Amino acid sequence: MPEVVSREEWLEARVALPAQEKELTGRREALNAERRRLPMVRLERAHVLDGPEGLVTLAGLFAECR
Repeated sequence: MPEVVSREEWLEARVALPAQEKELTGRREALNAERRRLPMVRLERAHVLDGPEGLVTLAGLFAECR
């Protein structure tokens, strides 16, 4: 259980949280950006998947995104 403290001690602890949250958010955004910059690997063979409308290649799934 958390300790019971005075309102002033609670307020001091509470005021510190947004700065920590902002730092964590910034670090998470930087990590996500780094992940997006990872190099890609060329697929050497066709990957065929069973989609709702039948068989479709992996490239076919993303054909409309180009």
